[in-house]
Order: sequence, then C-alpha cells, then structure tokens
Amino acid sequence: MKNHDVKFNMHSELGRIVKSGQRILILAWALEQDERSKRVFKEQDVLVDWKLQHKYAKGIAESEKNAEVNEPQVSTEDDKKWIVYQRYCHVYREGEIESLIAQVPGLKVEKTCYSRSNWCVFLRKL
Repeated sequence: MKNHDVKFNMHSELGRIVKSGQRILILAWALEQDERSKRVFKEQDVLVDWKLQHKYAKGIAESEKNAEVNEPQVSTEDDKKWIVYQRYCHVYREGEIESLIAQVPGLKVEKTCYSRSNWCVFLRKL
C-alpha cells in the first residue's frame, strides 16, 4: 500500500470515529526542524531511535513472543543500559496534513501552527 494511502486512511478514520461538531488536534513532527532541535531530517520517511531501559525490556520481550510482528532492529549502547529500537516515522512538510485533510469529507481545518519542530493542526468534524 502506498504511503499516501496509509496517511489518507488514517485521517479518514479520524473523520469516521469523531462525532459531528467535535474538534481534533493533530501533532506531528515537522520536516522543517527549528534551530533548537537535535534532529535533522533529510527525508520524510525515517527510522528514529526509541530507547528502552533494560529493566523494562522483560515485559516487552514476553509480549513479543505472542505477537505476530516483524523483528525490531535492536542495538544496545551505553554499557548495555539501553535497548535501542528503530521505529518508523513520517515527518510532514508544511501544508501536507492540510492537503490530506482537504480530501476527507466532513473534516475542516480550523487552524495550523508550528511549535517546537511540530505541526499542530486543529480540525473540526462537520
């Protein structure tokens, strides 16, 4: 399935599950990171580190035995203090979320702002 289709389906599902008149807030990482950010994105589809302390890993490992999931890309660092999973993220360009929402019947963008390297999009279900 195309990445666009996945994102469109996600926003369509928001429109389906929210009652008329209710508001929705979408917060998403921006491709355009501000000067305070530690991250620089060269692409929109990226893998980013998610660090898990070993003391919490036992419960995760047990739940993964029963789950049908792909093996995570795992590495350890900092003297074996952390397990580092690579998680997929899509970072949004300016206007991308609004463009997707415009294709979803019954959702209306009320306001968009940029805050600390994130796009904030306020919607209303009509």
